[in-house]
Amino acid sequence: MERLNLCDLYYSLDENKINEIILMVEKKFQSQIKYLYFGSYFCPNYFLTLSNELLDKFNDYIIYLVIPICSENTLDSVKKKINFLHANYYVVNDFGMLNYLKNKKMILGRLFFKDVREPRIKDHKFGFTITNEIKRLINDYKIVEVESEALSHFPYKNISSCHICEYASISKEINKKFRANDTCKIDCSRAFIEYDNYLKLGKGIYYLDDLDIKNGIYFPVGEYYEYFSTH
Repeated sequence: MERLNLCDLYYSLDENKINEIILMVEKKFQSQIKYLYFGSYFCPNYFLTLSNELLDKFNDYIIYLVIPICSENTLDSVKKKINFLHANYYVVNDFGMLNYLKNKKMILGRLFFKDVREPRIKDHKFGFTITNEIKRLINDYKIVEVESEALSHFPYKNISSCHICEYASISKEINKKFRANDTCKIDCSRAFIEYDNYLKLGKGIYYLDDLDIKNGIYFPVGEYYEYFSTH
């Protein structure tokens, strides 16, 4: 296990906290982390908090910059941010960003694939379908990798995401709450929702799967909470 997904974890992560989490994961899997994923799959506001100052502290690793699907009011800011961030590879999740970064080394992210991801459906299994259109994109844009929710991400698999973020409403007046793609103060750094095997972290909704994927992309939610509960 060499890949660590630090996306969408609370923006209060700094060099020391990340190094502690890396050590915890390496000890757990008895392997060395070589690839770090920074950015966000679901939230442009979160993505915009990322800095080169943080990324440059981990230049011994191969950096994957994950870019979320943007709303109209965040697209220009996200594009400008991308141009100032240092990364080895770029994980894109929509066609517009794919075309914008066509000269970069790109990965098709998990949100490119719209297979059913609902574990409450009887006998449901996370699927993975590469259509002829996706095959064409891989060839035309010289895609380096393709992510799969089923085969890449563990132990938390994304089953849904939202444009209305309840965390962004925490500190707002009642008549300004629950607005789609609203600005925020990264209020998700103060709360999360957990129910049985489901987790609502930021704009992403996840399901805890017991499948252990070799060489997958590990989302260290457990290690993150363990670290903060003891420090």
